[in-house]
Amino acid sequence: MKKIKRLEKFVDQHIIHKKLHQNVEQLGRARFVAYGLLASSLFVATHWFFIEVSGSYITPLKNFCNAAGTILGIVCLIIIRFSGNLQIPILLNLLLGMAFVVASSYYSGGIYSVDAFWLIVISMVAFMFLNRNQSVLILALCIGIYFFYYVAAINEWRDFRLDNETGGPMYDFVNIVFLLLFTSVVSYVYVSGLNKTKTKLKDLKDKQFNNIGTKYKYITENVSEIIALHTATGEVSYLSEGVKSILGYEPSSLLGIKYSELLGVKNFKTLENETFSCLDAKGKEVHLEIISKEISDELNTGDIRISIARDVTAKVLESKKLEALREQIANDFHDEMGNKLAAITLNSNVLSLQLGEEKEHQQIIQKIEDNSRSLYQNSRDFIWSIDPKSDKLDEIFLHLKDFGEDFLQSLSIVFSTDSPTIATLSQYKLPMSFGRHIILIFKEAITNAAKHSNCTTIELSIAVKNEQITIQLMDNGKNRKNQIVKKGKGLLSMKKRAEILNFQLKTEFNEKGGLVSVNGKLPKMGG
Repeated sequence: MKKIKRLEKFVDQHIIHKKLHQNVEQLGRARFVAYGLLASSLFVATHWFFIEVSGSYITPLKNFCNAAGTILGIVCLIIIRFSGNLQIPILLNLLLGMAFVVASSYYSGGIYSVDAFWLIVISMVAFMFLNRNQSVLILALCIGIYFFYYVAAINEWRDFRLDNETGGPMYDFVNIVFLLLFTSVVSYVYVSGLNKTKTKLKDLKDKQFNNIGTKYKYITENVSEIIALHTATGEVSYLSEGVKSILGYEPSSLLGIKYSELLGVKNFKTLENETFSCLDAKGKEVHLEIISKEISDELNTGDIRISIARDVTAKVLESKKLEALREQIANDFHDEMGNKLAAITLNSNVLSLQLGEEKEHQQIIQKIEDNSRSLYQNSRDFIWSIDPKSDKLDEIFLHLKDFGEDFLQSLSIVFSTDSPTIATLSQYKLPMSFGRHIILIFKEAITNAAKHSNCTTIELSIAVKNEQITIQLMDNGKNRKNQIVKKGKGLLSMKKRAEILNFQLKTEFNEKGGLVSVNGKLPKMGG
């Protein structure tokens, strides 16, 4: 056993190229080819020696073929050592070896020559190491040579029987013995090499599988999320240990349909960062953000999904606290600002009565009243944007609708709106401050259209499709000269606000009317 190990080490280090060590299967194949070439060279040399010792008749051509066969094996080993290519030395050895066998066997008995049986060994080795097309080609050549010998024997092109008798029985005996030994050794080394390689591959596969299994188990048992495998309808086949730390349940107790029932999820197909609330084992409310993806199974049914649930309770509670604070600030600001502005207006009216009809005094008082009304109107937008309700799309649309109706009521302009139902719009929520920017963009657009376009109709519309929101304002104003001259600052402000929202602003003014629209993807809202 130690000698075999030493031989294997010698072959690995000094004969097999480094690039053939890249994987077990390739290394096993290279080892067998190296052993085969060593054995063939050794067998040919030994066979040659025994023929000489036995005193059998051997022609100079056979001497040359034996010497060339020995050298051929060594040359192929050198090719493997320095090129790392197995196909070239195998093909070279088989084709040149076949030529040496033909030359030797033709002059030692043709179809009756024992040397011709080396063609069987060549065909066997070809099917062991070459691809199907190359192996069939080698086999066809060997059969063609035998057929040539058959035709030559029938037509008596050469006296093959006499050539065979000249070698003597000892020559045939040595040849047969060496053929048996060589084919047995080749077959044994090949089969044992295959088994050894197969065992190593299995060990590596088992080791890799165990490593992957260990790592997967370690990850799933220690991550803070709940990892689940289930069908689209929620029948769970696997739950990670995260369900224990987050919800307080043992994974095995929630297998089947219970997990989806606990979460309140009816269909996992459409989930992407959606938040659900459920009760843990102690009855405490827990908020989970869930994402679900389809994965391929062995049968490719398309009904296996993996979902990851992350505990976002702290985030949701913090968001609710922030909303409550915003609502309180909005209410306090509204009450305080409203009272102060109402007091200013009341005091200005009282002062107006006390000072009489003097023009200068009335102008000052009127300016105070105008400024207080303007401040009140502007503060309404600011206070509204603080209120959490302003994050909802329906509230944004209703606020714009109220402004348009109030602003255009005293003008000869018909104001109309077009939108989905309020219930539909209420499903969409935007990040804080989005509503304020949208309001200011379209207040500017409504004001510009009313003052500068000579329009008689203005329509405000909103649409949501495939998570894309489009809000647009259209008017039928035909005189755009003043608007085009004076719109610079307002348009620049609108563009900046649209950029903050990551929305696209589009403006069109022509003889048919005007269009101002914003379009963009609805941002994902966590919590």
